[in-house]
Amino acid sequence: SIISLLSGTSLGSVGTAGVAMMGIGNSLGIPAPVTAGACICGAFFGDKMSPMSDTTILASSICGVNIFKHIRHMVYDQVPSYLITLIFFFVLGFKYGGNIDSPEVNAMMEGLQGNFKLGIMAFLPLLVTIVLLLKKVSATLCIIIGSVMGIAVAVFYQGMDVAAAFNTFYSGFTLETENEMLFTLLNRGGISSMWSLVGVTLFGFTVAGMLDHMDVLKCIADSTVKHIHGTAGVTFLTILFGFVGNAVAMSQNFAIVMSGTLMAPLYKRYNMLPKNCSRDLEAGGTYGALFIPWNTNALFCAGALGVSVLSFIPYIPLLYITPVVVIIYSITKFHIDKIYEDEDFVDVSERLEKDHDKQNVMGEL
Repeated sequence: SIISLLSGTSLGSVGTAGVAMMGIGNSLGIPAPVTAGACICGAFFGDKMSPMSDTTILASSICGVNIFKHIRHMVYDQVPSYLITLIFFFVLGFKYGGNIDSPEVNAMMEGLQGNFKLGIMAFLPLLVTIVLLLKKVSATLCIIIGSVMGIAVAVFYQGMDVAAAFNTFYSGFTLETENEMLFTLLNRGGISSMWSLVGVTLFGFTVAGMLDHMDVLKCIADSTVKHIHGTAGVTFLTILFGFVGNAVAMSQNFAIVMSGTLMAPLYKRYNMLPKNCSRDLEAGGTYGALFIPWNTNALFCAGALGVSVLSFIPYIPLLYITPVVVIIYSITKFHIDKIYEDEDFVDVSERLEKDHDKQNVMGEL
């Protein structure tokens, strides 16, 4: 969870720390699917709550919500879900025991110590980024400042070539090593690694734009409205479309873009602020990917951790509990923030259309 929260990548955390944890789990006699489930829950929780995560940025952007407001809104469903998950694995863990002997962890530490200076200066960019995030500085500015400080530390502390250090901005960091785990951990990043995300996002917006121009989305929205009865129905459909998008497109990002484009107008129609929509998009679009055996995220986790998708699905309680908690909140109207406090959860489209001031500040709310 910590590594994923600080790095903003669930798959990167699964492929590095997750692999190390699998070795420790095997040493303790814990079945591989159980350890894999715990790794996945931790990695995807940290990713979802990180302002540097691509899915978190995408879900907040598609709804026009300030990313920190989006994350703060998710705290109410993620904290209880995470605590229940911790209790689940804590109780389950009493069934197993053994001696910790993880050559994977030892090999990783030796590889890091052999290639880098591991002092307080090496952690300076990370610490500065965390402080800036806590002070609610723009996520983009935090990433840029952290990157620049990382280059400075690489040049003046690690002795890296200046040109090579600046090249990491575009191509990411590279290190030739026979340690496969260390190679996976370090050889990543850069603008070039984001082209797939940009491509999926542009493709999603393009398809959504065409469907909108042909009134396909309007027809789907109009037909679904007939079957929606209040906030619970809107939330349930948003989560359901997230699962469907992950199954059809095999991509979290595509599922979030499509679900957000389709469902965001319905939240405004029912007097709900956009951050309710962005939260629900994550519950279905981000977490739903791991339940689809052919989804790219599920397949990566299975391949990296050496288990099958169907074997770890029973051991990812966080991903089960979160959609349930969100739907319960919608049914009980708990922490469902309104656009207009003096209105019930009714159609406020006409009022909002005339209220330009409210439209301008809605994302900040």
